[in-house]
Amino acid sequence: MIERYVWKWYRDLSQDDTFVNELKIALRHLLSVLYLRVNKVDLSELILKKLLKIAIIHADICIKAGKIECCNGDDIIMWYGNNLHPALKSRRSEVTYLRSLCDALFPHLFPPSLVKSRVGRTFLRELLSSNVILFSMDVIADPDKVNNLLLIFFDRTPPREPDNPPSPVVPLLSQIIYKDQSAPKSVLNVDLPKIMSTQDQLYQLMTFLKTVGAVHLLQFCLTVQDFNNRCLSQEQDNNQQEKLHEEARNIYESYCRANSPTFIHFEEDIVNELQAIAHGPPHEVCRLRTSTPLFRAYDHVYNLLEQIYCPLFYQSDIYYNMVCGDCIPVKQKETVLQRRGINRSSDKDALKKSMKRKPSKVPAKACEFSLDDNDSEPDTNLIEQEDKNSEIALDDEIEDDWLANRNLSTWRVSVPSLTLVPRRDDGLSTSNERIYAFFVEVKRVDVVEGEDEPDQWHVLRRYNEFYVLESRLNEFHDGLHIASLPPKKLFLRSPSKEYLESKRADFERFLKDLLSQVTLCRSELLYHFLRPHQAGAARFYGKVLPDVNLGKLFRRVPNKLIKEKGQHLDVFLQSFIQSCEAPKPKPGKYPPLTEHPDIQMDQKIHNELYPESDWQTDSFQSHRIHEEEIEHPTNQGIFDYLIYIATQVFQADWWVKSILICFKRLFQNTVEPFTYMYLKSKIDRYRMEHHVVDLIHLFRDILFHNNDLPRTLKEKEERKKLTYQQWKEFVPGTFSNAVGPEKHEEGCKRLFEVLQQPKLNKQLSYLLLDAFLTELFPEMKVSPSDKC
Repeated sequence: MIERYVWKWYRDLSQDDTFVNELKIALRHLLSVLYLRVNKVDLSELILKKLLKIAIIHADICIKAGKIECCNGDDIIMWYGNNLHPALKSRRSEVTYLRSLCDALFPHLFPPSLVKSRVGRTFLRELLSSNVILFSMDVIADPDKVNNLLLIFFDRTPPREPDNPPSPVVPLLSQIIYKDQSAPKSVLNVDLPKIMSTQDQLYQLMTFLKTVGAVHLLQFCLTVQDFNNRCLSQEQDNNQQEKLHEEARNIYESYCRANSPTFIHFEEDIVNELQAIAHGPPHEVCRLRTSTPLFRAYDHVYNLLEQIYCPLFYQSDIYYNMVCGDCIPVKQKETVLQRRGINRSSDKDALKKSMKRKPSKVPAKACEFSLDDNDSEPDTNLIEQEDKNSEIALDDEIEDDWLANRNLSTWRVSVPSLTLVPRRDDGLSTSNERIYAFFVEVKRVDVVEGEDEPDQWHVLRRYNEFYVLESRLNEFHDGLHIASLPPKKLFLRSPSKEYLESKRADFERFLKDLLSQVTLCRSELLYHFLRPHQAGAARFYGKVLPDVNLGKLFRRVPNKLIKEKGQHLDVFLQSFIQSCEAPKPKPGKYPPLTEHPDIQMDQKIHNELYPESDWQTDSFQSHRIHEEEIEHPTNQGIFDYLIYIATQVFQADWWVKSILICFKRLFQNTVEPFTYMYLKSKIDRYRMEHHVVDLIHLFRDILFHNNDLPRTLKEKEERKKLTYQQWKEFVPGTFSNAVGPEKHEEGCKRLFEVLQQPKLNKQLSYLLLDAFLTELFPEMKVSPSDKC
């Protein structure tokens, strides 16, 4: 299923198998729950008392519909009236019912963390309902498949014996997840020993385990660690031994008894040894020093934590907050903008202009240093400087907000020529000396037509500025693999035009390589380097701290370093999630979608067995599983079913019915238990390992590996005739002689034709499915007061 419906498209998105492994874990959890619940159900009793009863009711409705050979499935199905199963109204209704059924079952089949995820829940619902369950119900209802199952049932060949002795019991699907041991371990993952030795991390792990209902595993490990430390002490008096023995008894009662709320499933020999020590005399506790049961139990639980729950912990929000800290509130800036009536999509200059603050009151500390002994008025220069600093801080905030939405990978650069520029353009130079600089052209390919933003511009960058950019990028982004600049040369005055022209291609390749790096797509340093007239451009000058304002330096530089080091992590994560949720197909890789999704869905669920109802759009409200209320004869056991079949199906004479009633009085308490035990033995026989393997392979081949050519009408008709012939021979000869050859022929044909109607088979299949699920999940059963 994963290969056909997941890997088929996921390989085009990513080679990381983490998502597929999470899906496998979820499906393993589903199968584990089903396995445990099926083992709690008495299948023999379920078949005899519920499923067989539903089949008899279904046959009764079909017989009351008239002569079967004169009616088709559509005419008979109308006899169900309001009791017609909701899935039978149309193919669309069937898909909707299966989706509703999955939504109702998922809280009982999957862990709460997956159920709370709307994306994960919807994905699994579509994967199971539309691709597995729907197709399975179609296969079960196919008359040709029903005939094949009947031939297998009528076959008198004894079941094959096992070729090998039973295999040892193993954890369910323990090897379903392939772990690449050579894969590098994430640097963000903290080892379990370090977590257990650090108080804060241990608390976060315990908080996570509470959410998945596994905190008792961690409590067991901590309890056993403390117990072993005191148990391995060499000198112990009787009082200490009694305390240790009492603690060992508490460990056994809490974690090894099946009725304990913190029960952990250990191997049977471990439980037996711990029980013998816990219920023995106090001096028996010393055996735990030399024996292995407690150590084996500890290793088992520790491996569960390390291999199953720690990977889930690493992917949880609790671990993310522990490593990265709490998320910065994103509504703070929105609140400021809304308070001032500003639209975020407005022009940047208008935004900055409207957000300029009015001169505010000077802080007390500022006034303390600005007041003169002979002057009682504050220094206006200090007020202007404070206001200017406020504007700068506000400009930085707005610039950061704009930078968060920039994607530098959509920028294109080229260095076509050189041009003369003043040696310094800060207005402080009095000389007219001019030097050559690189003329850098920048174009944006993400500007939408009509958007009030420039799509191309140019900047002038000097020789030294490129090396300053390279050194600072290497400082903030360790391990950055980019094309290096040519070795820097020292010049007494300035590089010549010929020398710069020879290096122009290398500098252009350097900038293009920077823009191709994913880690630099929102780099503030690269952004300011390629933007003209930016306040941050001064950081690329070759001078050491030119025109430095110390107050501005201490206030702004740490913030700049932090922002460049963790370049907008939240924005990157949001972009990553959005790319996973709705990936756009690459041009030319997939055919364009020319049809409406509803039409594509109709084509997917189309089945030739249901041509009349494929395109209906009947609406209905999804029902929860409940027992159908149809008037039918009161059948309570095997004899009642036999009497009904003889009188209603085969139209037997009155004396046959009288004989069956007499047999019921005499042998009911013998035949029904015998039938129950016989059916139970058959079920237990087919639950043997080699038969289960055969059934799994049969189910797999039907659903996923059915590459045989479609059977022709002639082949289906031949199988139908063969099945009908064996159907007649299956009825005991004594019974056929009692009812007569003619009635025997009519009765067999009447009942056999019911199974040749796909819609009737689908109705019966859904009724049996609902009854089976109601038995597996009794908490879903609707009380009579809740029924519509």
